Amino acid sequence: MQYFTVKTVEETYKQIKELVKSVQETEEMPLESSLHRIVAEDVVSTGGQGNRNSPNE
Repeated sequence: MQYFTVKTVEETYKQIKELVKSVQETEEMPLESSLHRIVAEDVVSTGGQGNRNSPNE
């Protein structure tokens, strides 16, 4: 029979920090050009012209 080893939360966080690299740089680009990208900040509507989700339109 095969068993597995359970790691503590601290051991798991340590392993994640060792294996996952943090974001070193960012770039700005138009939203329509950002398909398949990871955003560094929340995307927020400014309510400008052409905003289809605005409750005022």
